[in-house]
Amino acid sequence: MSAGKRKTKAVPSAAKSIQDGAQQRPRRQFNPDHAPDNLVVRFNHVDVGSDWCLTNITRDDHAKLLERLRSFEQMRADQVFAPGAEEGKTYDVDALPNKDAVRRLVDLGYEDQDTIARLRITGKRRLYGFLIGNQFYALWWDPEHLIWPSKK
Repeated sequence: MSAGKRKTKAVPSAAKSIQDGAQQRPRRQFNPDHAPDNLVVRFNHVDVGSDWCLTNITRDDHAKLLERLRSFEQMRADQVFAPGAEEGKTYDVDALPNKDAVRRLVDLGYEDQDTIARLRITGKRRLYGFLIGNQFYALWWDPEHLIWPSKK
């Protein structure tokens, strides 16, 4: 061994460990089963600077959100947002009752959007965003139903 070089110990790679474990159970192939018209939830427009930021979510709510989004992505967008459906609704931005939400849309430069959509996660918990075709662009997490309060 030359000066300055140390001999390193061989460490099994994570892939090798996974392969060893795979020998003990049947092999499955990853098969994306997303139909072209299914709802797709995207997070590239999430508002990280507001009171409704997804980083404010509890661990329990996060698990419920992911579970619910997984189920939505198994449905066509027109099923989730069907007239009268509870899962998804769209609203005119001009009728948005929460003026803080309206101001935030302007701050974000989204005042050009005519409609805002929401996905009902559980109880009063909602995920708001923009629906364009079958793509739902998540924007706000509203666990207290404050963005568009229920009239019930």
